[in-house]
Amino acid sequence: MAFKILSATFLQDGNHSFTLDFTQPESKLQDSQYTLLIGENGVGKSLILEAIVDFLFYVWGSYTMYSMVRRPKYIFCSTLIYYMNEAVCKLDWREGRLHFYIDGDESSVLPDYLPRIVTTSFSICDKFKVPGSKERELFHFYKYIGAKVNGNMISPTSILFTLLSNIASASQEQLKRINNAINAIGYELYISFRFKLQAVNEKFTFNETLNDFEMKAKETTYAGKKFRQLNFDEKQVLFDFYEKIKGNKNAISMNIDLTDGNDLETKKHDVYALYKLRQMHVINLSQISFRKVSKEFVSCIDMSSGEFNMLATIISVASVAEKNVLVLMDEPEISQHPSWQMSIIDYLDKCLRGQPCHLLIATHSNFLVSDLPMKRSEVLHLYKDKHRLIKAKRIESNTYGWSAEEVLLKVFHVPTTRNRYLASIVGELMNGISYDTMKEEEVLSKISFLKEIVGNLNDIDPMKKIIDTIIETFEE
Repeated sequence: MAFKILSATFLQDGNHSFTLDFTQPESKLQDSQYTLLIGENGVGKSLILEAIVDFLFYVWGSYTMYSMVRRPKYIFCSTLIYYMNEAVCKLDWREGRLHFYIDGDESSVLPDYLPRIVTTSFSICDKFKVPGSKERELFHFYKYIGAKVNGNMISPTSILFTLLSNIASASQEQLKRINNAINAIGYELYISFRFKLQAVNEKFTFNETLNDFEMKAKETTYAGKKFRQLNFDEKQVLFDFYEKIKGNKNAISMNIDLTDGNDLETKKHDVYALYKLRQMHVINLSQISFRKVSKEFVSCIDMSSGEFNMLATIISVASVAEKNVLVLMDEPEISQHPSWQMSIIDYLDKCLRGQPCHLLIATHSNFLVSDLPMKRSEVLHLYKDKHRLIKAKRIESNTYGWSAEEVLLKVFHVPTTRNRYLASIVGELMNGISYDTMKEEEVLSKISFLKEIVGNLNDIDPMKKIIDTIIETFEE
């Protein structure tokens, strides 16, 4: 069952509107959809992602009766149309009121027809919301898997524990997809942990039964509060794990193989217990290492930023994404080698198989553009007009398999020095004009394109002089 955003309308600067139109859904489409937003720095790509999140937060808030006020911003999402549960749904904010439609009929807001939201970014300018601990349960429709802790504070440690949480909550099928995807970057879901019981465990000492465990937990403050929030089965998992490690005064090392299907639930329970006991400050988790396919262990803190970001993105997206989820990603190519940038979409596809989502990605990477799957992807080029208002233009061509030079020229309008595709366009134009074999509309189109990109050429590039001459001659 397909899910796809069809269009989004925004207000900018108070009263000017613009619409992003996406392609229509295919009736039997089962795979994830990809939409790339490209454009110069400052054009508003990240602000658009933020505006969509804000709008859906408001919509979900109106359903849950949680008090959420729409604050006017420079870019403000007012309408969202999407395909979900074999119906076309429309969320429309007008005249100070939210309207909801299913296949054209107005209805009350139905949660089964509202998309869930996942956001991820490792940028220092990350604009996505980060719910506090009290809000996470309330905001069940939203998952943030970036580097921010709260406010604008960035914490690599927080990513580690988010990873731990996501692995612990993943299904067996999700773990298989995650392992297949990270194999491509040279890693396995074979994880080594190093941790130590903290001094707090003197208050948190448990005797023979789970009841003793719970009674002692009440004597603590934060740990006890967290423990009492768990259900019986969760308490039992923590109790069983604690029984295995209590009495150890030195650092403890533990390897957990999540690639082995035998007794996988027990292993997942150990990961869950590690996560929760660290959260309760009962243990100090000092190191998490992943095993490479070469069988070498690499600590997360020793990974390159590109490796760590890719690993975190794949594991996190795969473990939280489900059907009818909108995944918003801001510059996933940060710190990535070009070869990995070319494979980001493929990695995401592997870990999302069977869980069709719509991924809306803001990017500057020409390599992401060339890796987009045919028939289920699109590229929208954002730019600002002379009034500094945002406009959008669809890249109509199928970009899969294009070379870096071709993408830079035809999509980003950035010509490299001695770009052979630019030379080919100029050659075709000159031949067409010389021999009168090219229709006037095509001549005008190519001249218009050359006018757009000539300003981006280096003054020492011979092609710049040629193009300037063509434009001057044509305009005489």
